[in-house]
Amino acid sequence: MYRQLVLVLLLFDFFPVHATNEGTCERWGLDDMMDLFKDGDIILGGIFRVHAKVNHRDLTFKIQPESLSCTKFWFRFFRFALTMIFAIDEINQDSTLLPNITLGYRICDACTTPSLSLKAAFEFLNGRPGISLNNPCKRTPMVSAVVGDSGSSQSLAIATLIGIFRIPMVSHQLHYYHSKCTVPKATCSESCTPGKRKATRKGQPVCCFDCLPCPDGEISNMTDATNCIKCPLEYRSIQKRDRCIPKEIEFLSFGETMGIILVVVALLGTCITLGIFSTFYLYKDTPVVKANNSELSFLLLVALMLCFLCSITFIGEPSVWSCILRHTAFAVVFVLCISCILSKTVVVVMAFNAMHPNHNIMKWFGPTQQRLTVVLLTMVQCLICTVWLSTSPPYPRKSSDYAKDIIIFECNVGSVINFYCALGYTGFLSCVCFVVAFLARQLPNNFNEAKHITFSMLIFCAVWITFIPAYISSPGKYAVAVEVFAILASSFGLLLCIFAPKCYIILFKQAENTKRHIMGNKGSQTL
Repeated sequence: MYRQLVLVLLLFDFFPVHATNEGTCERWGLDDMMDLFKDGDIILGGIFRVHAKVNHRDLTFKIQPESLSCTKFWFRFFRFALTMIFAIDEINQDSTLLPNITLGYRICDACTTPSLSLKAAFEFLNGRPGISLNNPCKRTPMVSAVVGDSGSSQSLAIATLIGIFRIPMVSHQLHYYHSKCTVPKATCSESCTPGKRKATRKGQPVCCFDCLPCPDGEISNMTDATNCIKCPLEYRSIQKRDRCIPKEIEFLSFGETMGIILVVVALLGTCITLGIFSTFYLYKDTPVVKANNSELSFLLLVALMLCFLCSITFIGEPSVWSCILRHTAFAVVFVLCISCILSKTVVVVMAFNAMHPNHNIMKWFGPTQQRLTVVLLTMVQCLICTVWLSTSPPYPRKSSDYAKDIIIFECNVGSVINFYCALGYTGFLSCVCFVVAFLARQLPNNFNEAKHITFSMLIFCAVWITFIPAYISSPGKYAVAVEVFAILASSFGLLLCIFAPKCYIILFKQAENTKRHIMGNKGSQTL
């Protein structure tokens, strides 16, 4: 009761009235509301934002303020007012709806200003002017109901004021009555639950809509949501589409079965290579080891051990250093292997030609020249990798390109041009080595290392040619597993094809580990 009394006092303070000499109540102040009026038995009030701005007045409280001036006509909201007028006219023309009753209206322009919205509400509460003093200044409100402002904050303010006088008000799927705000249940469609969004039906009332489920990767976490919200990059939506959860991050780890198998195979290859290295060192003075430059053989074994070990860098969570190491180490170490094999192949060809009279060609490709060839060929790859690392090095990257629900944690190569330059250079040396070894395959049977090199390079090239389509078609961590498998397979191919026959002779055919057997009868006689 206290609250109602205060608001009534404010009402008459805001719009004071006075008694005239004619015995009627008149309002003080300016009647500067812009409105549309039509008389009727029942008057409906309307408050709309027909203009968007109000020219500010000089409120010094020393002189009476000037009348309000609204600017920037807003045609969209003016259509709301026209819609209300059209609806009232249609009702009046249909005698079956309200027989013997005519509806009228008073529609005010609030000019997007909360104070004008409240002033319009006061106008509605003050009755018609010229009321007799027989019942001194006690008036009934001018309007019986109000169609409220399109702004929710203004509508709530108006509803609080007119609710005291039990005047209903409608504004937005909201109904204000007796100072209470309720949401009437839609008779056309049920509310949309979280995980779905509202989709209005064309040509039907706003209370008629469809509830569409949010698409994959988007959610709605409230009832009657009008839009779905996208989950962040590293999150995905659950099946109910009402919340986001972190995506699973996938990479080839040491803890999974595939990673364990590849690490075991890599360590096995390293141990086998180390065993062959030890065997060659123990029998370094035998003809089999000394033939064809034992120094290149030891260097090739060290390079193969590094090949097996560098495959392990492809396993585990990618980091800046692991991404740099796995690509550059792989490129340099494999070129070192191919350079050693190419030098050994050239030595075989030169040695065979040197067996013929008047050929002193070996002096042009002795141990010094062989070492220099390996260094120069490897330095070219080192130069390519240096440019690669200085311009755009490999880096770890999280990607959702392969699957929406999984984040692939992988190493991006950085500069694609430098990556293919390093790969192309390795492939070029492999092709040259294969061609030279293939041309030397017709050497005498005891000079069979060329055949072994030919077969090893055939396996090497076949593995990497097969690797390209398999790598491209494999998603995520499986692409890394294919690359590791190619490294291990080609390394085992080189190791077994080149060194297994020599180890067999050293360990099980010691009678053939002689200079006469290696050079052959014809070669021995010539020498």
